Amino acid sequence: MSTPTIQQLVSAALVKASNNPQDRAVLSSIIEASVRRTDTDINIVDGRGNARQNAKGEPMSFAEFLDEVQRQMPELFSVSKPGNTGKAEARPALLPITPDMSLTDRMKALKANHQASDKDRAAAEATKGNPWKPQTRNLSRQYLITNLNPELAAQLKNEAGVA
Repeated sequence: MSTPTIQQLVSAALVKASNNPQDRAVLSSIIEASVRRTDTDINIVDGRGNARQNAKGEPMSFAEFLDEVQRQMPELFSVSKPGNTGKAEARPALLPITPDMSLTDRMKALKANHQASDKDRAAAEATKGNPWKPQTRNLSRQYLITNLNPELAAQLKNEAGVA
């Protein structure tokens, strides 16, 4: 039996992942950063490239690694997202990702960075005029803002009098 490629492992993991493209991108990045393939095996590594071990002291398997990621960041595997709680979300502009960070910290930084950049892109689109108003209607921008920042999309729809 041949060793699967990293892309095959990513594809297999995405079957269990959220349908949110942002979450899927974060999960793919985590896997690509933590998995090394040799001719005969798959190795799970830490931020410094050292092989990780499971609780038994054996090399960590991909299934064990994926279970760990799912326990630490369950939102990457949620098919449905919780609704808006009304709380403002604090999003850092960019968090540094360094080799000495724990897997959990790297995952959180990756997710925060993706979310921050999407919120910025949506806000930039909104400065071009409200795409839900008749005089500046733009379906492409409506789609982009809705996917990048649903809260902003709802606000702009409300301002335009669209249900």
